[in-house]
Amino acid sequence: MTKKIGIHQKKRFNLIPYLKETPQLFRLYYSLSDAYTGNGQADSSMYYAKLAIEHITDSAYKLNYLLYDNVADIAERQNNLRLALEYRQKAFEAYEKSIDTRLDTQIQELEKRYNLAEAENKALKAQKRGAGYLQASRYRFFYFWPRSYSTGTAVEK
Repeated sequence: MTKKIGIHQKKRFNLIPYLKETPQLFRLYYSLSDAYTGNGQADSSMYYAKLAIEHITDSAYKLNYLLYDNVADIAERQNNLRLALEYRQKAFEAYEKSIDTRLDTQIQELEKRYNLAEAENKALKAQKRGAGYLQASRYRFFYFWPRSYSTGTAVEK
């Protein structure tokens, strides 16, 4: 069985140069770990679960904590409670980090929206002032327009 999985794994690695995107090996290793867990092979499952963690490419990825949690679950099944506790702690830290990253991103987006709204408000106020100025100018123009131009008679001084 192990030899068969090794052959399939080699075939997948042979496909890597033809992929348009860079492969995320941690996903592959997590899948292998999950498959071994399903077959009841805890040692192989643990091996690939740890490989998945070693191949994390983005430390801020929001689901990284699941990789650590997977190792903790396997360690619990093997009655290795120290290792399980260690990886639960790492899972918690990874989860906390992902929340912080997401919150920072959301705050930045809200700040951008707020700044855009402020700019739009300033533009509307300026537009209103401009319209008010234009109307006042029209009023002054027509109010002070010499009556001689409108009636055709001379205005006395």
